[in-house]
Amino acid sequence: MTNDSFRSRGQTAVTAVFMASLLTATFLGSKLILVGGMTFSLGLIIFPFTFIALETSTEVYGRGFANHLIRVGIGIQIYVLCLIALGSLLPESPLRSLDGAYGKMFGLAPRMILASVTAYAFSQFVDVSVFLKVGKATHGRHLWLRANAASYVSQAVDTVIFSLVFLGGVLPFSVLIRSASVAYLVKIGVGTLDTPLVYLGRRALRALDRKSGQSSLRVEALRTSIFKQGEDLAAFIVSAVPSRFVSEGMILAITSKIVSLAEGEVISSSGLNKLELIRREADIYLGETLFGVSLTIKHGILIPSAGIDESNSDGEKFILFPKDPYQSAKLLHSALKKAWKLDRLGILITDSHTHPLRRGVTGIGLSHWGFKATRNLVGKRDLFGREVKMTHVNVIDALAVSAVYAMGEVAEQRPLAILNDEGIEFTDSSSAEEISIPREEDLYGSLLFPETKTSRST
Repeated sequence: MTNDSFRSRGQTAVTAVFMASLLTATFLGSKLILVGGMTFSLGLIIFPFTFIALETSTEVYGRGFANHLIRVGIGIQIYVLCLIALGSLLPESPLRSLDGAYGKMFGLAPRMILASVTAYAFSQFVDVSVFLKVGKATHGRHLWLRANAASYVSQAVDTVIFSLVFLGGVLPFSVLIRSASVAYLVKIGVGTLDTPLVYLGRRALRALDRKSGQSSLRVEALRTSIFKQGEDLAAFIVSAVPSRFVSEGMILAITSKIVSLAEGEVISSSGLNKLELIRREADIYLGETLFGVSLTIKHGILIPSAGIDESNSDGEKFILFPKDPYQSAKLLHSALKKAWKLDRLGILITDSHTHPLRRGVTGIGLSHWGFKATRNLVGKRDLFGREVKMTHVNVIDALAVSAVYAMGEVAEQRPLAILNDEGIEFTDSSSAEEISIPREEDLYGSLLFPETKTSRST
């Protein structure tokens, strides 16, 4: 079973708990129970479990999945309400005693479900919003505080709306206030006592994500409309990425082509000598090789033609690399964090790349922002206990390879990809220095630059 299958099992399980709690609370809301000499609706005991499931989902899978869960819940409740209404319109059976039982069971259901849907829709979205805002303020710590703060606020919203819609005009106002107050206290009491379940749920869902000990990397390339030169890239991305993919700890990979188009890094190829353009754009021009291809260094990357490309351009145009890829990534990071209300977000601008002695292209990270570019393994022990002396994992290029493979190279129309991996370490800023290596420390430095003295020869 793949990691995606294990993740799907977790999402299915939490969805089942959420929906079962929601529908049970809705239909058993009219069931009254006696506890400690006080009469309560059974729904008050069950409904807080929807908030537990929702907060656990938000913690593990992010706002996108949680909001998707809420919308599905609204749809199911409306669907059930329609079925009940349809059942009420059908001809009565001669067995009137059974029909009377149906009326007794579902007579108040339409109004109750209307109250439930209305209260649910407002309170659940409030729950997710408060949970994430408190999470941002606490930097993702103190799950108990985040869960209870969200629950207390959202349960208040739910109680007020449900009481007004379902019982408004049925009970005297003073009785309604007293009833709503008791209901609220019962719900937050149950929610507080059930806080350990949020921890258990988070642990179980994350365990499924890590199941089998394999990498938890997940990649989803997104098909979009064709991006036009001069469009607002941040706005384009926000409209192109479905909310279910937006979650804390996501990496957004963006092909450098649309970044360049957004920034106007495009030049007409009509009457232009491409070799002269390459020499002008390259940071270092290394010379011409087979098939008239020029090898260059641009933005610290060994790449043909200084990254200049004619493919997927509208008309006779050359698309250049972004002038400052790290500034581009930084600006997108800031705009998208604000638009998506995320605390942990990574931006990865990608391009295609070739490797010596290898046929075909793979992806490479042109720039990144919001997460660490490498993972230092120096000092770690291998399988046989030997200490690792010099290994650093190149995180951005590893992610870029997966992203570019999923996005495609020709007419797939997938310029964006969402990546999720638990091993990513997020930061507030990034720089090219994280991934760059001085010539004298580069294994291939003396081949590319014969005059360079390696650290071993000095």
